[in-house]
Amino acid sequence: MTKPTALVTGANRGLGTAIVAGLAARGYRVFLGTRNLDAAPTIDGDVHPVELDVDDPGSIDRALAPIDRLDALVNNAAINLDLSPDGPLPATAVTTDAFTRTLRTNVTGLYATTIAALPALRRASTARVVNLTTGLASLDALRDPGSRAATRRLFAYTTSKAAVNALTLLLAHELRPDGILVNAADPGLVATAMNGFTGPQTVEEGARPVLALATETTSTGTLP
Repeated sequence: MTKPTALVTGANRGLGTAIVAGLAARGYRVFLGTRNLDAAPTIDGDVHPVELDVDDPGSIDRALAPIDRLDALVNNAAINLDLSPDGPLPATAVTTDAFTRTLRTNVTGLYATTIAALPALRRASTARVVNLTTGLASLDALRDPGSRAATRRLFAYTTSKAAVNALTLLLAHELRPDGILVNAADPGLVATAMNGFTGPQTVEEGARPVLALATETTSTGTLP
């Protein structure tokens, strides 16, 4: 029996590495996307590091070239340029360059990777796409000035993840006829380099909802 195959972007450390390990433990052949192959960790199982920069269409195409069929695509790659050592930056300190870079990686890169992966995803009997998001991007939460989403005020990052939520729903509608399930997962506040390792959850705990959507769900178009 042919192994199911998965690709995880931004997987050379932290949550991405935990997602790769979880998929490998479930019997998947996993392509570990990393911008720098020298930074790829060693993980038990059928794991294959591939050079993948979601900001570079050529890099995306080269990473997908050896993948004939893709059962799961986990869009994990993301950046957060809103944080300083002292906490979230005020809006006046978030430059337009930082804002643009955040949207390019977190939204445009995710979209480009997903579209490029469609031929491989369509060859799977039931393919699943999981986009990583955050509760900070909930518009309902942002309407409440006392919510963590509103008081945290990660201007570029939160905006990018709100766009990811919208893109998740649009892609779910678009790809439903192909049997491709598209959902978004919120791993919660996980201790990673992105937040200075301040989160209360481990990367293994954060990976659980992602793994469930990548391997088990029969739903599409769901947000946390």
